[in-house]
This record gives sequence, structure tokens and C-alpha cells, in this order.
Amino acid sequence: MAVATSTTATLGADAYYMINGSIPSTYDRIHTRHNIRLTSGSHSYGWYPWMYLNYDYTGANYNMNYFYGTGGVAGVVGNYNGSGMFLYGVPDTYQNANVWGVIDMWFLNPSDTTFQKAITWRSGFINYSTTAGYHWLSTGTALWESTAAITSQYLYSGSTSAPLFAAGSSMTMTGYDLSG
Repeated sequence: MAVATSTTATLGADAYYMINGSIPSTYDRIHTRHNIRLTSGSHSYGWYPWMYLNYDYTGANYNMNYFYGTGGVAGVVGNYNGSGMFLYGVPDTYQNANVWGVIDMWFLNPSDTTFQKAITWRSGFINYSTTAGYHWLSTGTALWESTAAITSQYLYSGSTSAPLFAAGSSMTMTGYDLSG
């Protein structure tokens, strides 16, 4: 029988990062959901925070591809040998104040120390108002070119001053031990 363990962290104040550290080495799958909003910005289709694993942000160890759609525009983007995973579709102050975005990520075999790590994600938000109707949806895959077990996730807003993750933003991690 699979065993699932969840933890949630919610920001009490604006911050430029969210950390999920001390991830146990017993998980076969990790599911992370971020409910977030940024404190500043003027991007009609949101902003892109960066995800780093095990504080690996200096090497060219991330490859990713994602599809996106904004209602009238769609496309595909690839980023190879990057220093992190950028996750589009987080609303900033261009959207209504009550619009929050979701980044939903799955990490496969995070405890394995033989193979590189595969990640899938979806992100997006919908903002309909009397003056504008902006929305964003993306889905993608990434490969972290490391055989190290994933011990931490670091979500960075893109700047230490602005934009920041708004107070109330949260990160929920659920780890699955399939061996039971």
C-alpha cells in the first residue's frame, strides 16, 4: 500500500523565495502544488519564477520543453542546458488582486541515485474583468541532469527586490512511498 505524506508552507509576508527543504529519501514520487501571486509587475500573461533542485543554480543542468496557450496565441518553447526551470503563468499586479496562479509539478523517482530526474508540470491562471480577460496555461517536461536524490526545492521569484511572492502564497508537497 502506498503511503502519502503532505506538508504545506504559507508565506506570512512577501518573500523572494519559497523553500521545501529536507525532503526524505524514501519517496518514489513527489507532487508539489504552488498557489502563488507576485507583488509587482505588468505582464498581461504573468511572470515566470524559477525552480532549482538541491540549490543547483550555477550549472547548465536543466533541459525543458513546454507548450503554452493564451486564448488567441499558442506556442512551444525549449530551453536546453539552462541554470534552472522557469515556470511561466504566475499572475502579477497586472491582473485583478484576487487572481492567484497554480503551478502543479510531479517529480518522478526523486530518491533514485542512478538516473537523472524527470519532472512534469502545469501552470496557469484565468483573469476576467470588465477591462481585460487575460489567461495563461502551460504544460511541460523537464530533465534535471543530476543523479543526486532530490533533497530540496527552491522556488525563486526572479529578483530579491521585485517581484516578490505575495503573502499568502503557499507550497504544498506530497511525497509518495510506493513500497508501503
